[in-house]
Amino acid sequence: MWRAMIVTLLTAVALNATAQDALRIQELRQEINELQRLVRDQGRRIDSLERQLNRSKLAVSPGPPRSPSAAPSAGAEKWLVPANWERLRTGMNEQQVLDLIGYPTTARGGDTGKTLFYTVQVGASGFLSGRVVIVDREVREIQKPILR
Repeated sequence: MWRAMIVTLLTAVALNATAQDALRIQELRQEINELQRLVRDQGRRIDSLERQLNRSKLAVSPGPPRSPSAAPSAGAEKWLVPANWERLRTGMNEQQVLDLIGYPTTARGGDTGKTLFYTVQVGASGFLSGRVVIVDREVREIQKPILR
């Protein structure tokens, strides 16, 4: 009789453990699927950022003529388009600057204003760099991008 009870108890414990294992395995599979989705999304994002970087380099790098397929798309960095800098005026607000030339690569702020820096490396030692100084929420100084 004791033997039958022990066998029944062990069987119940084993079945319970198996059910818990099956549940945990299902949870782990869901986590794996989510991680795989995240990796795919990040891969696409990295590919997109690399394409943007390559387009930026193509837009400012001197070199042999490019084929039409290698030309930057309309989504290239707005600040790399000289005509956009020509539209900037002192007295504009920061949002107007962002609408025209996009977000800066870096920005430094102070008590009364900030400086928006637009920079990209060209070749091994060169930089294309421009900046916009904003004081009291208005553009006070515009330095169009030049190669340094």
